[in-house]
Amino acid sequence: MTLLVDRRVDGWYVDEERLPGIDVEATRAFRGLGYWPDKTLGDMIQESAARFPGRTALVIGDRRVSYSEIDDLSNRLALGFFEHGIGPGDMVAVQLPNGLEHVLTVFALAKVGAVCNIIVPMMRENEVGYILNHCRSKAIVIPHYYGKFDYPKMVEGLSKSVPSLTTVIVTGEVTHLSGLISFDELLKGPKKFHPSNQLAQLRPHPDDVSLVGFTSGTTGQPKAYLHTHNTEYANTYSCMLADSYRDIGKPGVNIALPGFAWMYGRWCNLFSGVLEGAANVIVDPFTPEAVFEAVRKESATHLHGAPAVFRALLDKLLVLQDSGTSPLAALHYAGSTMPFEMAKQLRSQAQLLTCYGLSEISPVCANSFQDPPDVQIRTSGRPALGNKVVIMDSEGNSLQAEEEGEICVSGPGLTLGYLRQAEANAAAFIDAGFFKTGDLGFLDKSGNLNITGRSKDVIDRGGVKFSPREVEELLLAHPAIKGAAVVGMPDPKLGERSCAFVVTVEDGKSVELHEVVDFLRGKGLATHKLPERLEIIDTLPTTATGKVQKYILRKRVAEQISQETDIRL
Repeated sequence: MTLLVDRRVDGWYVDEERLPGIDVEATRAFRGLGYWPDKTLGDMIQESAARFPGRTALVIGDRRVSYSEIDDLSNRLALGFFEHGIGPGDMVAVQLPNGLEHVLTVFALAKVGAVCNIIVPMMRENEVGYILNHCRSKAIVIPHYYGKFDYPKMVEGLSKSVPSLTTVIVTGEVTHLSGLISFDELLKGPKKFHPSNQLAQLRPHPDDVSLVGFTSGTTGQPKAYLHTHNTEYANTYSCMLADSYRDIGKPGVNIALPGFAWMYGRWCNLFSGVLEGAANVIVDPFTPEAVFEAVRKESATHLHGAPAVFRALLDKLLVLQDSGTSPLAALHYAGSTMPFEMAKQLRSQAQLLTCYGLSEISPVCANSFQDPPDVQIRTSGRPALGNKVVIMDSEGNSLQAEEEGEICVSGPGLTLGYLRQAEANAAAFIDAGFFKTGDLGFLDKSGNLNITGRSKDVIDRGGVKFSPREVEELLLAHPAIKGAAVVGMPDPKLGERSCAFVVTVEDGKSVELHEVVDFLRGKGLATHKLPERLEIIDTLPTTATGKVQKYILRKRVAEQISQETDIRL
């Protein structure tokens, strides 16, 4: 179905609900200062094709695809979409892995004014059905098989429960499947006559919604964020600056590990590369060996990934650096915080860059080649172009430098708000278009952001509150521990005590609570922060971007305590 977003003088409305994200008064400044260039995503690829026509945009195995090819092919696909009834405002779900099909779909939808309803490839029936119904999606673009999973079969099973879904487009071999539209057939070109200015007539307004996505679920309650062409362009430009492609003196070559279905991959890899004419090299499936073969073969200048990815790559990165043959100029991470010790090791090999951000706005802050090593290792840098970052206490008061509180941000890349989720909008946005990130941190005296944890992760032990990140960093320094997460557990006397979940270096190896406590005392950790329960697990539950889902751990330990109490009774 069509997403009807009404732009009025006082803001954006959906179903008569005013969206709180962008302060209308600020939009004049966004345009005047160039943060909003009033360009669409279709304009973005068209302009890059004109600037870098023969330059490689994508590398997929032995195949190289130029910027002019992406522009031409996405024009064909756009007309194919249009011939199948997809046009301005139509909500089209896209559940594709990184690849040429994903890239062409994103730009083709933008060229016909449709809204991309992005769904990460690993989601299955429950999540996909919920998203399609929440967004009232008209069409979906899926692979035939990916990761040994049959996507058409999943969508067929959802068909009766998603009445809005009328069109299913499938990549790969689909000739034997009835009722589906072949992506490859659409790419062959339009079947009907279209005037030469057909796509120009369909071009959306840059303030139209271009994207609906869903938060990754560290709280268990995903929210549907809305972005326009202008907000996506603003985020992309800031990501491009943070990537520091312009500092290496030659066209960038990026190993694009983050999924294009996440905003880190979409803005900081795909679109950022388009703006600057960089090549994105796709490595799928991910293995450390495949990554380093791509680095060597393509003379990669940049490598993007979540901290969990860099942990898997660390040993090979050290070997590559010691060989003196590394072409890498920058290692770029996002998605979650990185342990300091690992950050130090990575910074010894190349520039270490990060974007701190969320799906709602990214980057909030970023660092660059111009920052000294300590700033790159310990901070998330300064506010991105046009952003205002304030640290607030629980009463909503602004704090001074070095004072810890909740990170709040406004800026040209901020989401319009959440789709049909009034309660979430009320909780997340405050006056003058500021968004409450839910993260804790402080601005140092140089204006760099230091992240200390999540507000929901704060442990309140008898009225004394602390963020568990410091404890987790110290736990990772223990020789027997390679993964750690500290959460609050219910306690009848103090309200909460802390429980440490750890993954040991050797699977199944035991480590005792008293050993861990002695180790942490030796590191000078305050007594009230010491773990009072230890759970050894095989893996930490994480989102696809590597963020630990602590709500799962809190629930787990609470249930265990409840069962232990029942047994004692």
